[in-house]
Amino acid sequence: DGVEAFRLIARAIDSGSAAHGYLIVGDVRGNAAELVRRVLEKLFPDERDQIAAGVHPDVVTLEPEGKKRIITIDSLRERIVGPMASTSFSGGWKVGIVSGADRLNNESANAFLKSLEEPPPKTMYFLLTDQPDAILPTIVSRTQRIDLKLPPGLLEGEEYEAVAEAFAAKDAARLAEMLDSLVEEAPEA
Repeated sequence: DGVEAFRLIARAIDSGSAAHGYLIVGDVRGNAAELVRRVLEKLFPDERDQIAAGVHPDVVTLEPEGKKRIITIDSLRERIVGPMASTSFSGGWKVGIVSGADRLNNESANAFLKSLEEPPPKTMYFLLTDQPDAILPTIVSRTQRIDLKLPPGLLEGEEYEAVAEAFAAKDAARLAEMLDSLVEEAPEA
């Protein structure tokens, strides 16, 4: 599943027809992140150590922040739009990664549209999400969607929101209670 997705993107890069934006639907910290890592190694084959350490100067990443775990317009402009508009350090590709893209609020999502619509040459964006329905349809329409398998038993909907809120509040007792109830509901997990 991830292997075929990588081959698809690799072929597009080799043929000069890579999309400027890819919506990767999967486990944001698992198979989606792994796919992006492999593509980065293809784009920057001599800089794998920097890729592995997360310090490549031509790769910028943004994740949800704060108690509400959202991506604000200020964070987007500072950490993605601004750096992606500058010239690449290596003279080649620039890559912007938005992990948890479903957490873009309306203001930041609309601001991000211009970057997707008018990217400089050799620019590639990866939007990682496990909740694609929460992403603005205009963003989805400007990206190539790649669906990876989500791990079974991944929290969804209200369960996900409740766990995220308890985690953000650092409410260990509530998290432990939720974990206990999940184990009771699915003892085979």
